[in-house]
Amino acid sequence: MCCLVGVTIYLRPGRSDVQWDQLEEAWRIFDTDADGLITPKDLRLLLLTYGFDHSESELASYLQDLPISLEQDQALDKAQFMLWIIKLHERLMVED
Repeated sequence: MCCLVGVTIYLRPGRSDVQWDQLEEAWRIFDTDADGLITPKDLRLLLLTYGFDHSESELASYLQDLPISLEQDQALDKAQFMLWIIKLHERLMVED
């Protein structure tokens, strides 16, 4: 189990409808302008609400370096976001 921006997400094979609903809710939280992409601007706005101040250029670099950002466009679409969350969860489970 991983807690992400106040949304509890269970990520394991055979995810339930509730778990997919939670992933959808996380998507809506991250996609602050509802344009279908998570951009550096979206991430910055979300992080600022939690007291973290990073520049858009820092976040653009972060998004560019994600192995799931195939287009290297410094943005995540919904499928890339879902994959990112699943990969993040897997990494956190190994670290625990």
